[in-house]
Amino acid sequence: MIRTKPSLGGDPEFFIFIKDEDGKYNIISADKAGLPGKLEPIRFNAQGDSAFFDGVQAEINFRHHTCREVITGNIKNCILGTLEEVRKHLKMDTPIHFAPLASVQITKDVIKVTDKECRRFGCSPDANIYSSDSIKYPDGSKFMTRFSGGHIHLGFSEIKYQAAMKEADNLLNLVRTLDLIPGILSVCLSQGNEELIRRKWYGKAGTYRMQAHGIEYRTLSSFWIASPQLVSIMYAAARDAFTLTVHEIASSVLETISETELQKTIDKCDVKNATRIWESIVLPLYSKHQIDSPLADPDVTRYIKSLISKGGYTSEFNPMNMLHNWGLRCPNIYYEIGWDRTHGIQGFLNNYHPALLKTIREVE
Repeated sequence: MIRTKPSLGGDPEFFIFIKDEDGKYNIISADKAGLPGKLEPIRFNAQGDSAFFDGVQAEINFRHHTCREVITGNIKNCILGTLEEVRKHLKMDTPIHFAPLASVQITKDVIKVTDKECRRFGCSPDANIYSSDSIKYPDGSKFMTRFSGGHIHLGFSEIKYQAAMKEADNLLNLVRTLDLIPGILSVCLSQGNEELIRRKWYGKAGTYRMQAHGIEYRTLSSFWIASPQLVSIMYAAARDAFTLTVHEIASSVLETISETELQKTIDKCDVKNATRIWESIVLPLYSKHQIDSPLADPDVTRYIKSLISKGGYTSEFNPMNMLHNWGLRCPNIYYEIGWDRTHGIQGFLNNYHPALLKTIREVE
């Protein structure tokens, strides 16, 4: 069995909503909900978990770690800390909702009272392995669509990983393999039209930035923080891409699909072709190369297949109920002090969702 242990991190974003008496969700810009700017973020602990506004959306930065369970707990701490800060600032009993939607529509009434930074698109330029074209961003004071990023960070500070990444083409192979595994899986799981809207401006296939700790994969929206189970799945997928690259298997794997097809499937959010790629190209990799991963577990494979067939992750995890999915309640906050392994995808299926497991096994 092969595996690696890169440092895992990210900077996912989400939108803040207030639900009114008529049941309508009204978006509130994160700066008006009490979050500071990124230069002076609110810090939840000495270890550096933090949150701030980045445009209209809220962004959390959590501590990197090699363990998916640990970083999932760190994410939950950031979500909880943000919720408590927003509740304190708004001083209201109206239910607050966090939602990691790929794109949302806002109004001029929302944008005209925001910090000027909320009207600016594009900070540092992205790099893309398929294209050198730069995107011309719209005027943020007039353009009424906003997007969330769910960028995944992979750190390779260990000497053996640094050496592997210095080998010819390995960095490019890593980005391509990130497209093949978490990128394709994101198309399968997040099937809403808001993803296609986002990819006209952000998150095209092959998008990345180099960082001091390693690499930041910028193709994904933040749909995967809708629940801890999705966090578990997507970080497993990202780590598996790294494993194939470090063990110098990626180049032969990538020969099974053209760059054009991979790029087009992600950029066009082609769920049908992404599902075909996932089932016929990606899944066989796990047994062929003996990858030690939750995604090699037949029950996890069946569960992901059932989500895809039912229209994606929203069939089980309503993004507007993100706080509920994380075990948080609003306006009456309830949360577990510790962290429960059952929130990882395998523990979730075995300990929390045995009835579903039984059903999907029988269907197969």
